[in-house]
Amino acid sequence: MLINLKRLVKNILLIVIILLIIFIVYLNCVSFFVSDSIDFDGLSLKHHNLNVTGLGRLIVPNIVHLIQFDNPFISFITFLCIKAAIKFQSPDVLIIHTNEKQLNGKYWDRLKENEQIQVEKMVKPTEIFNLPLAHVYHSSDVARLIVLMKYGGIYIDSDLLILKDLNSFRRFECSIGWPENEFIGNQLIIAHKDSRFIKKWFQSYKYYNGSSWYFNAGQLPTQSILNSNPEYVHRETKSFGVAPEILYLYSSVNNKSDWIDKFHTIHLLERHRSYLIPSDSIRYFNEFNIKSYNKTFGSMARDILFDSPRLIT
Repeated sequence: MLINLKRLVKNILLIVIILLIIFIVYLNCVSFFVSDSIDFDGLSLKHHNLNVTGLGRLIVPNIVHLIQFDNPFISFITFLCIKAAIKFQSPDVLIIHTNEKQLNGKYWDRLKENEQIQVEKMVKPTEIFNLPLAHVYHSSDVARLIVLMKYGGIYIDSDLLILKDLNSFRRFECSIGWPENEFIGNQLIIAHKDSRFIKKWFQSYKYYNGSSWYFNAGQLPTQSILNSNPEYVHRETKSFGVAPEILYLYSSVNNKSDWIDKFHTIHLLERHRSYLIPSDSIRYFNEFNIKSYNKTFGSMARDILFDSPRLIT
């Protein structure tokens, strides 16, 4: 009977240890998605230059977000941007938010086994404050704000290329590309879930204008929020690459030291390239023709895919 009692105690201890391990793993997983709540109005009273100098610790979770609505196929450009995010940012998790049942295509087949990548089902916003959204791209504009208010993290467009890690910006409440004398770019947003600007930006959709392509995504938040309260964000005028760099990417050859010095990220303008650079010899990029594409973008892509910017013949 004593032997049976000892065996029972041993089994109970083993179960307790297993449950404790499971609980620790669960807490670690939750920490990927949940950042501490922060009262930035109160914090800014103590740290007057909060979004200039940043805090002494990382406050934005290392989560990269992409949004893809009404299209189950991962393109080569999106594949490349995901590969760059994994390679250079090394996120705890990269979440693709989509309303599709499943993602497809040969490029998705190359990504889906990566444990850092998760797919999260998201209902595509079709209205905002009872106002119907006019286009899927406006749905994406709204969705990125919803995602950042829920999780915080690093939002990237599906044609936004990360060229080096963004961890230095995770010390700020919110970081955004805001070129001189221009509106903000929403292709890259790095924000804590309690960011004051993100909340006010979302509320500004009460004045949604579906007839204007970039009114709510760039013009209105710049004019009505940031021009009077620039302290809500950390402003990057150049290094986020949100201003059109079409000639730099597709009409010139710049070496790696140049683009690494100038940019943390760069917007590839994939949907606009055909009419902005009509003379470009390649209409659709892939893993084969990129090897010999002798322009800056070709060098960037080869550095991501083949660990060297050099031409491959």
